[in-house]
Formats: sequence, C-alpha cells, structure tokens
Amino acid sequence: MILMKNEMLNAFDALVPHCEVSAALCDAASKGFLDIPLDLHSICTRIGLPQARAADIERSLIAGQAYGVFKQSTPLTWVINDYNLASSLAPLLLGVRLYLSRAKHIYAARQQVIVQVHDKLPILAAEQPRELMELHAEIERVSLEQMIDKYREMLSKNLSENAWQKFFDQNIFILTMLFCGPVHLVCSQFHAQPSGITGKGAQIGDYLFRGMGQALAIIEIKKPDTPLIQKREYRSGGGVHAPDSELSGAVSQILYQRHSLQSAWSIHRENGELSNTRPDNTRCVIIAGTLPIETKILRSFETFRCAHTNVEIITFDELLHKLELLLNILSPTDILEPKRKIKL
Repeated sequence: MILMKNEMLNAFDALVPHCEVSAALCDAASKGFLDIPLDLHSICTRIGLPQARAADIERSLIAGQAYGVFKQSTPLTWVINDYNLASSLAPLLLGVRLYLSRAKHIYAARQQVIVQVHDKLPILAAEQPRELMELHAEIERVSLEQMIDKYREMLSKNLSENAWQKFFDQNIFILTMLFCGPVHLVCSQFHAQPSGITGKGAQIGDYLFRGMGQALAIIEIKKPDTPLIQKREYRSGGGVHAPDSELSGAVSQILYQRHSLQSAWSIHRENGELSNTRPDNTRCVIIAGTLPIETKILRSFETFRCAHTNVEIITFDELLHKLELLLNILSPTDILEPKRKIKL
C-alpha cells in the first residue's frame, strides 16, 4: 500500500509541471480512450486538444512513461500502461489544473486593478488625496510586515552570511535604519583596497553608504549565530568575559577596511558616487550575533561594544526590534474611529 502511494506521488510530481495536458491524458485514459496504440495526432483528437499541442502531449507521455503510467508501444504510437494509476491521478491533476487556471485569472485581475490605479493617480490625488495617502500608508505597512515575517523566518534557520547578504541586498531599507540621517547605498561588495596584478590582496567590504554630507559608512554582515562573548570567564570568579575571536576579528576586519579605503582614496575619489565625500570620519557598523541572555555575559558584551567609539556593533535581534518598533508606529492606534480597510 505504501509502495503504491509512493508510485502515485512520484508519478504525480512528474506530471504536475505538464498538468494542463497530463490531466486530460489521465482523464481520457481512465475513460478507456487510450486502450489501443495511437499516434500523437490521434491522441490530440481523442482528448480534445488542438493538433498544435502534440509536442506538449509527447512531453507528458514521456514523463508518465518513466513512472509506468503510459507506454510507447511503437516509435510513433502510445498506449495506457497502468489504468488504475491513471484513474487515481486524473482527479488530482484536474484539480491542480483548475487551481492554476483560477489563480492565473485572479493574478491577471489584480494586475489590471494596479494598472488602473496607477493610470488614475493624478485624478485620485486631486479628488481623494486623503484616501490615496491612506492607501499608500497601508501598502507600506503591509510590505514592512512581510519583510519582518521573512526576517523572523530567517532567524529561525542556520543560514550562511551569503544568504543574509542577499536578503539585505533585496531590502536595503533595513540597513538605512542604522543611521539617524538619510543615506544611500554606494556599492555592495566594494573593494576598499584594489587587488594586485595576481588578483590577491583585495580588501572587500559588504556595503558602503554615503550620507547627504561628506560622511561615509561601512557595514559588515556576519551571522545571527556568530559568537560574541566567550562563555568562560577571563579570570575565574571575576565575572569578566572576553570577546570571542569572531567578534574581535570582525572589529579588526572593518577597521582595516576603513584604513584601506583611506589609503587608496586617490583612486576611489574618481568614482562619481563618491564626489564631495571624504574618508576621514568613515563610520563602521558590524551586524553580528544576538544579544546574550546571561547577565554577566551581556554586561561584558555591552562593556566591549561601548568602549569602541569607532565601531558600532548591533545584533540581528536588535535590528529586528527596530523594524518591529517602526511597524508599531505605522499601525493604526486610533480606538475612537474604527480602522477602515482599503482594498484594491
């Protein structure tokens, strides 16, 4: 019984990508329409599809043959191989086809609404400015909520630095929240120090930002599980815990990136994005780990990061909390007036 279920699931997985055709094939087979060997054009006629879909039908037949649903009886003809399996698959594939068709129509309808709203923005701004602003605020709030959900989901997994960098690449807004003033991204994976002729010696940073004035900022991304403080006391009974080598190494790394940026400034200042900026007071920010739970270890961590005036260390959970606070600010709190739902 279990083997039969596995066979059906495997066949289902193979036929789902072609469900528009494979659903019709399995349905026709369950009704006895494919009991005799037929060529592709005859199969098109029997299952009610145009002759132009012959190539699609052949792909579905080949996919089904791998799991014993259909069989190629001659080089040009096909026949049903497992009537019971086809009968079991038919309603499942028909359901998937119906769902995808329905989802496609819903998506197209939503896209049409978005186009209509976009085309009528000048009219809405003139006639219904308040409703338009409320709609904009609601869109921003929902987008932020989805971003936070994705952030929480990623925190629950053991992901690589590369995965987190891709996430921040897609949501640069999160990184801009680290600054009190407006900033914009100059470059991700920037070369603070160009490489030599052999390609070695380059100092690559994760993100380089610039503010409205002359200031620059370097951001280095680590992982939520990056150790921050050693669990073992530096001196027994003293309650002092030293920074983990991963954290102290990250501090040295970003300071060296800043030094390399300053040393090679004669090259970097030729970049148009860096015009009217100076590397003198480049800010350094590290995103790493999560806040320690134990009081003594937390105190040692706070002492260590407060002592570094040239490098700011923020944890992944602190950054998440910043986003959650912003979401609370954007969420309606007026209890006197019921919240109005704006629907597209």
